[in-house]
Amino acid sequence: MKTQAEADPSGSSQAQSTEQVSESVAPAPVVTAEEAQTAARSGAEVYRAACFACHETGVARAPRLGNNEDWSYRVNYGMDTMYRSALKGRAGMPAKGGHPELSDDEVRSAVDYMVGQLK
Repeated sequence: MKTQAEADPSGSSQAQSTEQVSESVAPAPVVTAEEAQTAARSGAEVYRAACFACHETGVARAPRLGNNEDWSYRVNYGMDTMYRSALKGRAGMPAKGGHPELSDDEVRSAVDYMVGQLK
């Protein structure tokens, strides 16, 4: 069996090696809630990735992007109702448009984007 000196000719101890390793490992970055929010996809990005297929063509009576007639009565119910419908599902639309991986904030952002396209 090797002695400590034979195993490590520099004469350093295991504690020193552990200390050196600890010093060389960078701490994990801390991400604030604000930074995480910034990392979320924009409403336009979510629309293109998850909403486009139905809301571009009106599949299953989905209100079409930019079509005031399709959106008029929905807008009258208010944003909270539209957010709730998008998050929980309504009529032919499943919850989160069938994309459960979307965060609630991303879904709200997509609703804001679509309403923002009305003239």
